[in-house]
Amino acid sequence: MKRCGFAVLSVCFLVLAFAFVTVGSALVEAAPVGKVAIVTNTVSSNEEEYRSAQVAMEKYPDRVVHRTWPDNVAKEQEQMITVLQKIGADPSIKAVVLNQASPGSNAAVDKLREIRDDMLIIYCNYSENAPDVAKRADIGLLGNSMEMGTRIAIQAKKLGAKTLIHYSFPRHLSIPIFSVRRDNMKKKAEELGLTFLEVTAPDPMSDAGVSGTQQFIMEDVPKKINEYGKDTAFNGTNCAQQIPMIKQVADLGGIYVVPCCPSPFHGFPTALGIDASGDKKYDVEYIIGATREKLKEKGVLGRFSNLPVPGALLLSHTGVEYALMWMDGKTNGKMDDAVLKKLMEDFAGVQVDFEKLQDSGVVYDNLLLYIMDFIVY
Repeated sequence: MKRCGFAVLSVCFLVLAFAFVTVGSALVEAAPVGKVAIVTNTVSSNEEEYRSAQVAMEKYPDRVVHRTWPDNVAKEQEQMITVLQKIGADPSIKAVVLNQASPGSNAAVDKLREIRDDMLIIYCNYSENAPDVAKRADIGLLGNSMEMGTRIAIQAKKLGAKTLIHYSFPRHLSIPIFSVRRDNMKKKAEELGLTFLEVTAPDPMSDAGVSGTQQFIMEDVPKKINEYGKDTAFNGTNCAQQIPMIKQVADLGGIYVVPCCPSPFHGFPTALGIDASGDKKYDVEYIIGATREKLKEKGVLGRFSNLPVPGALLLSHTGVEYALMWMDGKTNGKMDDAVLKKLMEDFAGVQVDFEKLQDSGVVYDNLLLYIMDFIVY
């Protein structure tokens, strides 16, 4: 009996030990593995990008590391290579999100791939040629600026516009991203029965400077509203135009569709006198709410719109979350359009549409142009 009892007991211990090892293995397999590095410009070069990475680090302190490009990427290509090589030397880092993928990213990624061809690499807001980016990035995400021209005209009509004013200048319109957007805006405006008017404003890089540009907008918006009426929507291609434009349109009861760099933070706080200091500086919900209150005071609710989140914040969030999901085996391979779309829509709270980038007749499956629906104030 003793031998039998000992044998039974031994078997029990073996079963328990096997169960423990099995469960332990399952736990190890299920545990999150790997880190993601996010590379942004410095706080002085692009504060929104930098802060968006800080937000990701605060959310995942054990799984996200943040590195920055040198201040002058045009002259410090070797330093960019060094940044990615140091990331690649850490075997715990399995993915890299470049937000933004500044000029010089391709050369840096080439060197990274030499030592780490296993990594997931996501390009955000890239500026190098699409065919070159497609060869290096597993995923490329870029705002669909050209389609935005069509969307601006549609949104202006929804807000009650009868006329659409477009401010720009020759330097900007020599760049395809601006000229095609303008052409699309004009075409859709005319289809919708809107009067489309192009106005040449002073270039802030000319002798007039930023102050000359802003003075022109301050004086021209009232003239246009006086001539075409309050159901006139305004849009411009330059950052310096936005603050005076928002201020005058709000004061005079016109229509404003979206800033040149769509973001609740762009132009609105300064133009409307909203406190955006301290912890409020990057609080999207607070800024949107405060903007609505100011516009309500001026009696123009329903005549202003915007995109719900800054592009830099959206791309950092999407890139990091996607990379973590990929490492945890929650995506269908390295390129999963459905997961990317859901991440963006959940974060922005509006519909997001994707379009695969086309260049010279070639469609690139791994390069996605995204565009969001507007929110109305």
